[in-house]
Amino acid sequence: MLQLITEFPWWAWALCLLAGGSYAFFFYWWQSAENAPWYSFRWLLFALRCIGVTIIAVLLLEPFFRIRSNEEVLPVAVVLQDNSASVAMKLQDTAAYRLSMEQFKERLSAKYDVQAFTFGYAWESDKAIDFSEGATNMEA
Repeated sequence: MLQLITEFPWWAWALCLLAGGSYAFFFYWWQSAENAPWYSFRWLLFALRCIGVTIIAVLLLEPFFRIRSNEEVLPVAVVLQDNSASVAMKLQDTAAYRLSMEQFKERLSAKYDVQAFTFGYAWESDKAIDFSEGATNMEA
């Protein structure tokens, strides 16, 4: 969305347009000679000078253009899994547990940006859960 921000009222903008028009009028119609080399192009020259002076006058008002855009970012959900062998000893079916963790991450990914980590000796991103670490080091 493009916004134009200025501290001046609307009539200041109208004065800029009036200044551009009157400046161009005095150049091309006030006592203009018909034998001048630019006489046949005076409408074009009038329009260009009017636009140019109006733009310069408007820039003196110091307008500020702000472009605003919205970007939706999903919140982050962090899933941590202890990958040590001691966890596998407590579980009766590790394959079913792995499947339920994958389904849980899929359900979360509909509303969240899911970041999955496993930890044992060290933190690892998106490593498969295989309960192969010898010990858990939570300080890693």
